[in-house]
Amino acid sequence: MKIGGDDRLQALIHSKKYAEDFKKYLNDKRVDQNDGVSGDKPWAFHVRYSDAGRKLCEKWGIIHTIWPRPELLNFKVPKMDENENIAYNVNFVFRPVSHLDPPEKWREFEVASAGQPEDNLINSINGKLVLMIDTSYPRDQIDKELSSWLDHYTEKSEKKARDSEIDIWEVYRKKEFENKNLLNITKELKEISGSPAYDVDVDKYYRQVRRAYKKASDFIEFIENNIRLLPR
Repeated sequence: MKIGGDDRLQALIHSKKYAEDFKKYLNDKRVDQNDGVSGDKPWAFHVRYSDAGRKLCEKWGIIHTIWPRPELLNFKVPKMDENENIAYNVNFVFRPVSHLDPPEKWREFEVASAGQPEDNLINSINGKLVLMIDTSYPRDQIDKELSSWLDHYTEKSEKKARDSEIDIWEVYRKKEFENKNLLNITKELKEISGSPAYDVDVDKYYRQVRRAYKKASDFIEFIENNIRLLPR
């Protein structure tokens, strides 16, 4: 399953399992320890961990802690701008490019044979492709070479028509946190009335909302089932 950084982050903060681990993290965190990030670039930042924060991040394979949706917690959470919170954290919690983890965090790696056993090269570490880039080459040559490697190891993204720009996470929240059924959510979002059994437009939008809810649920399930357990 291919999931972008924004949806990975949304799936994480909507995950009931992550929320339970986050509550345990808050309970275990020492008063004299804090978690935080200094620097605003993915290639130039420093993370400060508490003991509990490091444990949470290593379990979920994230760079630093992030608050779950407030609906998943049984206490008041710090007020924050949700859009700014998502935009900032997507750069640090989930991202497709990062520096190489130190060897003590290599729980698995694959070797690509170039012929003889002594020619074996590390192909991937912890499920991530490993490449060495010589930045002394001109940028256009690096881009061309890198593109050919990515063409070999990754599938090209296909642009798919969106379901009338339905926010899958808004649908999920209304269903899970406001206990609304999907038909009522459809009528609310599209400002329509009627029955999908007798109105083709209601049926069309109802199908879109059902797909949106399933997509969000599948993303959360994927995140929860692919927790990257790193060595303690």
